[in-house]
Amino acid sequence: MKTTGMFRMMILLSALTAVNSYADVIINVSADMVEPICDIRSNDSSAPLKINFGPQNIAALNKATAVQQFPLYLSNCNFNKNLAIMITPNTGKSLVYNGKKVLETSIANLGISFNDMTGGTAKSLSVGEALRLTPVKVSDTGYRIDLQADLVTPVEPEKLALGKFTASAVVQVVYD
Repeated sequence: MKTTGMFRMMILLSALTAVNSYADVIINVSADMVEPICDIRSNDSSAPLKINFGPQNIAALNKATAVQQFPLYLSNCNFNKNLAIMITPNTGKSLVYNGKKVLETSIANLGISFNDMTGGTAKSLSVGEALRLTPVKVSDTGYRIDLQADLVTPVEPEKLALGKFTASAVVQVVYD
């Protein structure tokens, strides 16, 4: 009996002792190596770029009078590649005006529509979508694009709340 008890005790002890146990974790790593993208600056190199519409008569909405034009300057790009611009709302909010996504402001149903005016032809820029750019060379290393911001509303302007408004977005230039 003593031998059987001793044998049982040895089996129990060996069952409680870990024998070189370990765990495996597989790690998959992936990335895309890309060229550095462009440096973007405003006319006066201000950051963030500020577009001030000033006081606006509510009757001016959806008309050519509620418009601000502004250039953006590009440098350190590979201009041998196709470039595209994308405007993304910081709040993630946009609204639809005439079938196009526009930047939503802090006033409900008031938006800002963007167009690329470079070269004198208006190209509609839908928020959240890339639009191919054709920048104009202004120096050995610099190019310019001309953008336009329009105040718009999909509802009757008289239905909008009056007062100050804000909106914020990120402008990206990417290789197309």
